[in-house]
Amino acid sequence: MITGTSRHMDLPRGFSDVEPNRMAMLQRVEQRWFEQCALAGFQPVQVPAVGFTDTFVTGHHASGERIYRFPDRRGRDLALVSDSLPALLRLAGSRGLPDQRLSYTCPVFRYERKPRRHFHHLGIMEVSRVPGDSTSQLRSIRRLIETIAAFLRPYLAAEFTITDPGIWYELAAQFVPPENVSGYLDRLRRTPIRERLPMLRADGAPDSAIATVALLAGEDKPDAVSAVPASITARIRNARGLVDNLNRNGIQAISNLNELHATEFHDGMAYLVRHGRLLLGDGGSYSRFATDFLGAPVSAYAAVIGLERIADLAAKPDEVTSAADIAVLAFPDSHSAEHAGQLTSSLREHGIAVWDSVVVMPIRRHLRNLADLNIPFSVLIGQEDVLSPVYRVRDRSGEIHTVAKEGLSHWIIPRIR
Repeated sequence: MITGTSRHMDLPRGFSDVEPNRMAMLQRVEQRWFEQCALAGFQPVQVPAVGFTDTFVTGHHASGERIYRFPDRRGRDLALVSDSLPALLRLAGSRGLPDQRLSYTCPVFRYERKPRRHFHHLGIMEVSRVPGDSTSQLRSIRRLIETIAAFLRPYLAAEFTITDPGIWYELAAQFVPPENVSGYLDRLRRTPIRERLPMLRADGAPDSAIATVALLAGEDKPDAVSAVPASITARIRNARGLVDNLNRNGIQAISNLNELHATEFHDGMAYLVRHGRLLLGDGGSYSRFATDFLGAPVSAYAAVIGLERIADLAAKPDEVTSAADIAVLAFPDSHSAEHAGQLTSSLREHGIAVWDSVVVMPIRRHLRNLADLNIPFSVLIGQEDVLSPVYRVRDRSGEIHTVAKEGLSHWIIPRIR
């Protein structure tokens, strides 16, 4: 229950206000995300913060018991969004289009012992009613990675680790009942690589599965390699080929086919995005999960990265956001106020942010307040300034610039961009 206080609201720890400098950074990162995604045909959509609880607990355990749940007035079981993937699949399924490429920012709420219980996913998703083969899967995965890499490039150095849980689904399906494969892979994920071979032998895995695990563990003896199914060697070849292709195009990539991250979702090629050891996000093929979730055969490929995490890494420690590009201070007489109002409207029409104010205290105090707001320029409008052909513009150092009235917008724009 969220309860009121005398000031704002008593929010759970991790749900905090965002101060202006940080909010401006978040907005810039988000805007760049949508602009970059649009270059590859991804259309922006808005994801609501609330959905039915079964959307976030069916077919996966990504959120565990960390969900904020509540009934609505009709008694329906609702929850704050705890994972963006099912929320986007639900939205994509409701649109009913044969092919979709979607980009989004999704609020995510999780009750957990971390600094943030409320954060945002930046995501992209491709959904098609046409089942995908290995070639189309590879093309979609590469498009997602290239989009994310181009977005991250101005901010930080990223590395993509190519994985393929589909290999492990295929080998587990040889000796594990279909309904138990996902749980078995979760056990394997928690098992150190060196202990997986004994585990499979103890569980009665066939020779082809043993050979596959040995190959992935680096025990690629000729007799072991020959026993690996051709379908799995093709997957290995595709993963290594994608790594080579990405590196040739300036995207740092490696492969780790022993990685079993998010096996409850991925059924084919996948990837992790890291900056050093810091995980930024992940993505890959979600076709099996999407088909089960939507109740219709589809191919689906998606990726998410953390908005706040990118903003934290991209922010400059000494960066301060300006409240406006210029302040227009008017004396309170009617002529000065009217002229200042016209100037303010004109500047805003040119895309220039204006802090408009009336002089009600000594000018030096106004200037001190503008400095605290990090506003780089100011212009004072009095009766003499109304009649003058020029404006006297003060910059943050205190220097006065004389600018022709009709040229003020053109003078300011290159200095604030």
